[in-house]
Amino acid sequence: MKEVFHYLDEKYDFYNGGKIMIGGGSAGGICAFEWVNYLADNTKKAQVLANPDSGFFITDYETPIYHTKILRAYTEPLMGLVSNITETPEPILKCLENPNFDFIDCMNVANYGKYIKVPYFMV
Repeated sequence: MKEVFHYLDEKYDFYNGGKIMIGGGSAGGICAFEWVNYLADNTKKAQVLANPDSGFFITDYETPIYHTKILRAYTEPLMGLVSNITETPEPILKCLENPNFDFIDCMNVANYGKYIKVPYFMV
């Protein structure tokens, strides 16, 4: 992602624009949250906003019938796909400083949302 943002800045002066809106749906909604701080930290004058749609934006809860944590059950297989992440974005790293959370807990915006530096609106 850093290379994409660098290309946009080199070719179109991306970080000097008026506003940068990052958004995405499903897994892209998660990525919008994961990369918005990077954009905010690297902008020269643009206002940065996030508008993620349909990611894991729920608080984990235990089902009353199966006594299973829903978010954890769906996120664990996902983590198998991304176990070799080389660029872990800031909101997750800040969330992981909390000793009560593991990586899966920190994939939930309810746990890391307070580390996002810019205004955001979830759809």
